Amino acid sequence: MGTYSTSEKTREALITAAGELVAKHGFAKVSTRAIAEKAGENISSIHYHFGGKEQLMKEVVRTATKRHTENPTSEIIKSFENVLYTPEGQSKAVRALVNRFIDVIFSPENPWWYSYVPYQIMKSENSLQILIKAGVIDDDFASLMNFFKIIKPDFTQEQLKLYIKIFLAPIIIHTQNIEKGLLYNEHQYSRDYLSQLEEIAVKMNHCLLGLPYQENT
Repeated sequence: MGTYSTSEKTREALITAAGELVAKHGFAKVSTRAIAEKAGENISSIHYHFGGKEQLMKEVVRTATKRHTENPTSEIIKSFENVLYTPEGQSKAVRALVNRFIDVIFSPENPWWYSYVPYQIMKSENSLQILIKAGVIDDDFASLMNFFKIIKPDFTQEQLKLYIKIFLAPIIIHTQNIEKGLLYNEHQYSRDYLSQLEEIAVKMNHCLLGLPYQENT
């Protein structure tokens, strides 16, 4: 039992070290030596536990995006299906979706690097982009397209895509702050800050979509 526990701690230490380094420097600039040194382990432990850097990085992505995959956008929208064709129902769904995106990306319960690994990987071409696309982006995009089509049935595909980008922009832009030195509370945003972000994003999107706005209580 003791050996298993030690093995798991080593595995978790390597994932955390790799995640923090990728979040700060990007996927291409992180070496196995740097990961091992940060984790306080030997390079050989990476091969023993993961088979190499590529598999370790896949575990980093799965760990960082776990909150996304466990709380898919499609399920949030489905929970409003009985009222989704009413302005009030759409209004509530917009708030729930904004809350969902803020929570899965920036929840203070998560290690700070969870927020920035997907951004770092997606900003330059690499083999891990497929993993994020299949595990996170595809569901988000398809679900939001269907949702916005209900609200704006006369919109073209291009218009719907534009609205999705505007919808997500106030939230996604915050993942870039690690590079610009704009992080709060060391590496994470406070709950108060996230609440303010939610309210601003909700107001903006209600105005954009022509939906009735109701302040969160």
